[in-house]
Amino acid sequence: MAKRGLGVSCARPGAQGPGGARPIGGRGILLRPQAPQDRGEFTVVNGYVTEGGHTERSQQFAYDIVALGPRLEMLKGDGTTNEDFVCWGREVLAPANGVVVYARNDVPNQARPGAVDRKLLQALPDPIWAAGGNCIVLDHGNDEYSYLGHLQQGSVQVGKGDHVRQGQLLGRLGSSGNAQGPHLHYHLMAGSVIYRSDGLPSRFINVPDGIPRQGHFSEAK
Repeated sequence: MAKRGLGVSCARPGAQGPGGARPIGGRGILLRPQAPQDRGEFTVVNGYVTEGGHTERSQQFAYDIVALGPRLEMLKGDGTTNEDFVCWGREVLAPANGVVVYARNDVPNQARPGAVDRKLLQALPDPIWAAGGNCIVLDHGNDEYSYLGHLQQGSVQVGKGDHVRQGQLLGRLGSSGNAQGPHLHYHLMAGSVIYRSDGLPSRFINVPDGIPRQGHFSEAK
């Protein structure tokens, strides 16, 4: 049975869609970042800097997303293995049309939840990027870039220079890099280089109120 893909529709505040439609107020292109899932419940375990979440420059408006089961459960086991997480291995889809400007597929998944092998990360090529695990950066134009991180090793389906379409399979959710457990990290930023670009707020157009809140249950419709 195929696993449901991760993806919610999202717009930069003020994004303008095809034909001039304005799904949600502010400047920017229409994005559909497929962050948690096409339909169903999810939670943000680490969110905006204003919620006590991400503080790094490019990640101040980031989401660490965990898909939930039909009873809002995060686990289907005791949580001691990656496979115990409902979200493990879920498909991660392209948030919007774009061009891949960075992708890697060589970072091992962390062996078990709750532990990060930093020596392993430091031994990899380009260890600063390895902290985000197997990750993808998409250029949507208009100085807007999506970053999707912590994908399963070997699951990334695209490479630098590839043109992707909205909804295209990019990889599968994992626990690679500096990840305490399986989740999808998503953020929008104003440049292509993590840690050197300003973070941008994003707003999900198929989620009530547009912005999932840290620690709350949300539903993608």
